[in-house]
Amino acid sequence: MNGNTTNQTNFNNNNATNSPRTYNANAWVDRLATLIHQQQQNNNNDNNKKPLKLFIAGDRSQVGKTSICLGLLGALINSGYSPNEIAYIKPATQCEQPQLISKYCELKGIACNGIGPLVFYSGFTRAFLNGETDNTETILKSIVNAVDEISKGKRFVVIDGVGYPAVGSICGCSNAVIAKRLEIPVLLVGKKGVGDAVDSFNLNASYFESHQVPVLGVVYNRLEKEGYYSLEKCKSAITKYFEQYGGKYNLYGFLPELKLSEQQSTSKSNNNNNATNGSSINNNKSNIIIEKNAQLFIDSFENNFEFGLLLKSIQNIEDNDNKTNNNNNHNDNIMMMQIDSNINNNDKNNNNINTVVNGGVHQKNFTGKRRTREMIQKEALGGGATGG
Repeated sequence: MNGNTTNQTNFNNNNATNSPRTYNANAWVDRLATLIHQQQQNNNNDNNKKPLKLFIAGDRSQVGKTSICLGLLGALINSGYSPNEIAYIKPATQCEQPQLISKYCELKGIACNGIGPLVFYSGFTRAFLNGETDNTETILKSIVNAVDEISKGKRFVVIDGVGYPAVGSICGCSNAVIAKRLEIPVLLVGKKGVGDAVDSFNLNASYFESHQVPVLGVVYNRLEKEGYYSLEKCKSAITKYFEQYGGKYNLYGFLPELKLSEQQSTSKSNNNNNATNGSSINNNKSNIIIEKNAQLFIDSFENNFEFGLLLKSIQNIEDNDNKTNNNNNHNDNIMMMQIDSNINNNDKNNNNINTVVNGGVHQKNFTGKRRTREMIQKEALGGGATGG
C-alpha cells in the first residue's frame, strides 16, 4: 500500500471496535458530490414517472363512455388513489352541455377538462375542409398539450373519446388518431345484444389496431335487466364467445341500465333562483343529487367490472412499451429520417392542397380566409345544420 492517501478514505484503527469513521477533506467533497448526484437521480426518477393513461372509446354515441369514465374515477378513489392523483379529460367533443362527470370531479376535487381543444360545432367540418380553421397538426398538438398539462403530477388519467371510433377522421383527428398520438391503450364500451354487440366490437377493435393502437378489451354497458336481451342472457352468450374466440382481448364486465334521479329540473331551479337567498339551498340539493347519481353508477361499476384486471392490463402495456422503446430508439430515428426525406421529396413534386393522413385530411396550407367559430357556426345554423 503506497503512502499517497490524498483521495482515499482514512480509518482510525486504534484497536477500538467502535471507533468513528473519519474522512479527509477531499474524501468529504467526493462523498458529498455522490450524495447530491444520487438525490438528483431520485428526484428525476420521481418526476419522470409517467401516469397510467387509458382511452375510453365506444362503438357508437350514447353507449355510456362517459359513465364508464365516471365508474373508473370512483373505483380509483375507492382503491386508494387520492382525488388529486387522478384526472379526467375529454379532448374532443360534440356536446358542450355540462355532464355528470364534470360536476362529480368538481365536488371531489379531481382535475377535469370536460370540453377539450377540439369541438365539432355546427359547420366545423366544412370550414376545416375550406381551410378556415386550424389544421390537423395544430389540432393534434393542442390535444397532446392539454392531456400533458392535466397529467402533471398524476398517477392515473382517464381520456374520454367522442362518438364512435372514426368520428373526427374527416379532419384527421379520429379517436384512433388521437389515441395513437397520445400513445395509450383503449378500452371499448360495447352496446347491448349479442351478435351485433360482438361484431361491432371486432370492427372497432380492428379500426384502432389499424392505427397501431392496442385494444385491451371491452365492457358492455346499458344492458336491460329483463327480456331476451337481458344482462344475464347476453353475458352468458358473449362470455362463451370470448372464451372460445376472444384471443388476446379481455372481457371486463357487463353493466345494467340504471335510472338516475332527475337533475334538469333542479338545474333550472338553480338558474331561476341564483339571485335569491334560496339559491344556496338549491345548489346543495343539486349537489346531493349529483353525488347520489354518481355513487349509484360507481357502485354498479365496481360490482360488475373487473377493475383489478384492467389495472394489470394497462400496466402490462406500459411495461412492454418501455422495453420496446428502449430497444427500438435507434431504428425509430432511422425511420423518421427516411420519412422526413420522403415527405420533402413529395413536397417538391406535389402541389396538392391536402394529403390523406390516418384516415382523414391533413391540411398542408390554407385555401380560404380564416374565420372565427362564431362566424362559421352562425352561417351553418342559419343554413339548417344539425351537427358538425
